[in-house]
Amino acid sequence: MIADDLKELLGHRVPTAHARQTLAHDLVAGAMARVSAPAVLDLGCGNGDSVDLFRGLDAAASWVGLDVDDSAEVLARTRTDAEFATFDGEHIPFDDATFDLVFCLQVLEHVPRPEPLMAEVARVLRPGGYLVGSASQLEPFHSRSTFGYSPYGLTKLFGARRVGAAPGNRCPHAHPAPRPRRTVVLRAGGRLSHRSTG
Repeated sequence: MIADDLKELLGHRVPTAHARQTLAHDLVAGAMARVSAPAVLDLGCGNGDSVDLFRGLDAAASWVGLDVDDSAEVLARTRTDAEFATFDGEHIPFDDATFDLVFCLQVLEHVPRPEPLMAEVARVLRPGGYLVGSASQLEPFHSRSTFGYSPYGLTKLFGARRVGAAPGNRCPHAHPAPRPRRTVVLRAGGRLSHRSTG
């Protein structure tokens, strides 16, 4: 059958259940528990509401929201209780090894050139830091699809040798029409694990 070679390569990373959803929110507490008073970058922060999540987990967390300056969410933002920065969507305007955790909720599907952005994420993460993210509209498996962030696409983006599996979780939020998602947790200098949800 066409693409059997990909199924063999991806193995357990091709999901068997298509009803579960996991968002980056569901994985933040685990990463935050491993870092004391973390410096957090919300990449694609939109209106900035994730600051409440991080402050709730660690009041000493230092949170910065980053987004492109012309997104609808940024233009509608009313928050003034957090630090916000803008960028060109590719070059993160912070020094090397600035953050313990980069949070990226439903952003990658909007990025035309994800590889340079992911290189920037790796650059601004401190050694041992975490990338916690999820992507919308993810097909669990679609031949050699890469732009739709299939397991194959994520494997190509992050490198097959660094991809490992983690069991999926059920999203605590009720959604009338489940949307496929892929949630990833990447530890700087370590291994990527992702949760298939769909």
